[in-house]
Amino acid sequence: AWGNIVNTTTTYSETPAADGTWEYRALVQSGTCLTEYSSSRTITVDPASVGGTVSGGTTPICFGDNTGVMTLSGHTGSVVSWQRQFNGGGWSNIAGTGGDLTYSEVPSSAGTWDYRVRVRSGSCVQAFSTVRTIVVDPTSVGGSITGGNTPICIGSNTGVMTLSGHTGNIVRWERRLNAGGWVNINITTTTHSEIPASAGTWTYRALVQSGVCSSTYSATRSIVVDPASVGGNVTGGSTPLCLGEGTGVMTLSGHTGNIVRWQRRLDGGAWTNIANTNHTYSETPSGEGTWDYRAEVQSGACASICSTARTIVVNPLPTPVISGSNNVCANVVGEVYSTPNVAGHTYNWAISGGSITAGNGTNSITVTWGAAGAGWLRVTETITATGCNVTTANYN
Repeated sequence: AWGNIVNTTTTYSETPAADGTWEYRALVQSGTCLTEYSSSRTITVDPASVGGTVSGGTTPICFGDNTGVMTLSGHTGSVVSWQRQFNGGGWSNIAGTGGDLTYSEVPSSAGTWDYRVRVRSGSCVQAFSTVRTIVVDPTSVGGSITGGNTPICIGSNTGVMTLSGHTGNIVRWERRLNAGGWVNINITTTTHSEIPASAGTWTYRALVQSGVCSSTYSATRSIVVDPASVGGNVTGGSTPLCLGEGTGVMTLSGHTGNIVRWQRRLDGGAWTNIANTNHTYSETPSGEGTWDYRAEVQSGACASICSTARTIVVNPLPTPVISGSNNVCANVVGEVYSTPNVAGHTYNWAISGGSITAGNGTNSITVTWGAAGAGWLRVTETITATGCNVTTANYN
C-alpha cells in the first residue's frame, strides 16, 4: 500500500528503511480541480552484502592430495570469485570461480593455504567470507644415516649415527641383524648409538613421517660387529727331539679370527715372530733347549690374542772326537783310539782294515791293523737318557 510522505516540494530523497523495491509518486492539485498522481519512480534497494562462511575441505593434507570440497553458505549476494593466499602472502583471485558455491583443488606446494569468497549483493560494497585454512604437509623424505664406526669389536659402541636430509618427524629407529627381521628402537631423535648385542652385520634405519603424509624409511647404515678374538690351541708336533730333528707339524685349532703370525721363544726368553699365517707350522729348531710355539690371532677390528703355547724340548747331541794315530805300520798291534768319556753315554765303534782287540763299548779301544792299505774307524756316541746320538766321520 502507498504511504504518505509529508513533503510539498518538487524534490525528495530519503534513506529507505529496508531493502526491496520502493516506488515514489507525487499528488498534484491545481486550484479547485481534482487531484492527480504523477508517474511513479521505482528505486531498488539491494540487501547488504554478507560474505558468509566457508566450511568443508580437509586439513591437514599431504602435498599432492586434493583439498576436498569447500562450500560457501550463509552469504547474501552473488559469488564474485574465490580467493587464495599462501603462507600469509597476498590474496589472489581464482579464475573461473564466479558464481561457484563450492571449490576444491590440489595445492601447488606445501604450506598454509587460506581460502575465502568475494560476495557482492547488487550495487552494495562487496564482502568477504570467513577464511578456511588448509595445511599442506610436505612429502615425507627419509634422508640418510651417516657416522658410526665399522667394523667394531663385540662389546664396543657403534659410535653416533646421524640422520640428515630428511623431511618430517622421526617416528622411530629400527635395527636388524644379518638381514633378519626389523626390530623397533624407541628413539625419535636424529642420532643413535648403542652396543650391539652380538657379532654380525647390524643394519640401522629411521622411519620418518611428515604430518599426515605416508611415512618412509631412510637409507640404511650397516655396522659390522666382529666376534672377539679367540687364540685357540696349538697341538701336534713331537717332543722331545734331538737337535737337528724337525718339530713335526703343529696345528692351531679352536681359534676365532685370522692368524696374524706364529711366534717362538727359547727357554722362556723373549718371543720372536715367525712369518707364517697358516694354521700349521713346523721347523727344525736351531738349538737345544725348551722351545715354545704359539699363534697370534686377530678377529677383524678386535684386539689380537695369542693361542696356548706348544712346548717342544730339544735335547743336545753328544760331540765325539776321535784321537789316536792315523798313520801306522802294517800289522801293527796295540794302537789305542779314544773319544772323551762322558758319564751316561754309550759308545759303539766300527772299523775297516783292522780289528778291535779291547775296549769295544767304551770310549777307548785297542786296535790291531792288518796289511798295508787304507783303513778307518768311527764311533757312534749315544746319550743314554735321551737316545740322541752322533756318528763321527771315518777316521783314517
